[in-house]
Amino acid sequence: TIARLAFSRQPPVEALDPGDSCDLLDGWMKALDDEYEKTLAQVSDKDAMPVFILGNEPNLDWGLTGKQYAHAYNCYYWRWRWEEKRPHALYAAGPGGGGVQDKEQFYNEMFSVDGGIVRADGFALHAYGYNSVNDSDGNGFRGWYEDELGKMTKTRISRALR
Repeated sequence: TIARLAFSRQPPVEALDPGDSCDLLDGWMKALDDEYEKTLAQVSDKDAMPVFILGNEPNLDWGLTGKQYAHAYNCYYWRWRWEEKRPHALYAAGPGGGGVQDKEQFYNEMFSVDGGIVRADGFALHAYGYNSVNDSDGNGFRGWYEDELGKMTKTRISRALR
């Protein structure tokens, strides 16, 4: 089972410069903690809910750049993994098509050595992003999926997922 955190709860954009203190996101992170606890309270088997994803297409839903999302993710991941010692995985959300940056630019910033995601439990890629109507090269879903993975692996995703 997978649950999204902060689907409609945007982090404060003014606190998302990679040089900013994570303390500026404290109110947002406390709200995420509450959301996490409320979600778990609704599930009888806590082990059946192993994965949480932070947000959904942050370039579209929140209007964030890859670097801004990476900063928010890094702050919350530190809290999630090291301060709260949560037993569940916290995945980073992938970008949608369009928004403030194209996917490749978003990935480049999201996984850059300078201000990108430092560590992640996983990465959520929308498999339904393939559109057969726009399949100009005729490679089908597999071709689309490999292209998306290629955009990520050109960046430094492997550095974050260890």
